[in-house]
Amino acid sequence: MNAPSAWVMQHVHLLKPESSILDLACGTGRHALPLAHLGHRLTAVDKSSIALAAFHHPNIVHACHDLETAAWPLTGQSFDA
Repeated sequence: MNAPSAWVMQHVHLLKPESSILDLACGTGRHALPLAHLGHRLTAVDKSSIALAAFHHPNIVHACHDLETAAWPLTGQSFDA
């Protein structure tokens, strides 16, 4: 897994504790996992079920969707970040 981007880690302190975060095109969780370890709750969306299967954490809900060809799967949901 690739390291999270420096920008994300430099700004994570701006999130309120236990934020609800949407990670679109999450891949193998390079941002989802570190944020989950910090106590945030994530919805990790990617079109690859193989990529989603590569990481797990109790604070992460996986959603396998192709956002370019399918309808928006998260209607009615909101996130802090």
